Amino acid sequence: MSKEGKFKILAEYQLAVDAHMASQYLQQHGIETFVHDEHANRIAFYSTGIFGGVKLRVKSEDFERASELLKQVHSRDLKLVDEGYKPKKPLSRKDILKSVLYLILFGLLIIYLMMIST
Repeated sequence: MSKEGKFKILAEYQLAVDAHMASQYLQQHGIETFVHDEHANRIAFYSTGIFGGVKLRVKSEDFERASELLKQVHSRDLKLVDEGYKPKKPLSRKDILKSVLYLILFGLLIIYLMMIST
């Protein structure tokens, strides 16, 4: 069984540092954790939506205990994942290309406006 197969997604974070802090906290309480998608999100830091954020995984048998521990320390902004977790659908190649095109056009507009204002 693969490492990901033994572990369930407990929470999803925008920043890897937040996932690691939660991971360390759970490990201090004897819960084995695994941070997933950290490097993919670090490479494309400007678009965490492509990969769905950094995921914190715990063993299936520790899921409930880990969930309760995180609820105690996180008063808000915590996306705990329930049993029926469905990962976000990654953006399609078409959506990514469309976003890049908009950024290029916006940049060209800024350059044009700077040229005509001088």
